[in-house]
Order: sequence, then C-alpha cells, then structure tokens
Amino acid sequence: LQPGRAAEDVFASVREFSAVRLFVTRAAAAAPGFVLDVDNAAAVATICRRLDGIPLALELAATRVRVRRVWPRRRRDGVRRGWCAPRRGT
Repeated sequence: LQPGRAAEDVFASVREFSAVRLFVTRAAAAAPGFVLDVDNAAAVATICRRLDGIPLALELAATRVRVRRVWPRRRRDGVRRGWCAPRRGT
C-alpha cells in the first residue's frame, strides 16, 4: 500500500490477491454480511500484509471480525487503535 493512493485504486488492486480473498471468505463466514469494499480494502490489505499472507494466520484473524471492526479507530487523543494502527517503532 502506498500512502496517498485513492481508496478506489486500493480496492481495485487488492481484490486480486489470494490472501485477501481468503481473509474475506473466512470473515464473511464468521460475520455474515462482511464484504470487501472501498471503505475497508486498505485495512484488509494491511492485515494480510502484516500476517505475511500465511493462510492459518489469516483464517484466525478473520474469525475476529465478528468481535472487532476491521478498520482503525481513532481515540479522542488522535491515536490510532485497531488492527491497522501503526506498530510501535515503525
């Protein structure tokens, strides 16, 4: 993912990756109604990248969709929290 890319461009490019397809399939099974869309495509791609596309890791992460949102949240102090928040030291 490149900073500054339009959400539509990210959405169009991530749909073709097998890791993303696996994550979306398993997430939809865990949380009916979950779909890959323009709003969550960058977050899903980040999750897949951070898990190195490892199938078991993706399947385990996808089951958490029913209890956690995929996209990052911002606290009142502006710090990002969630799966896609930057790691410390990066």
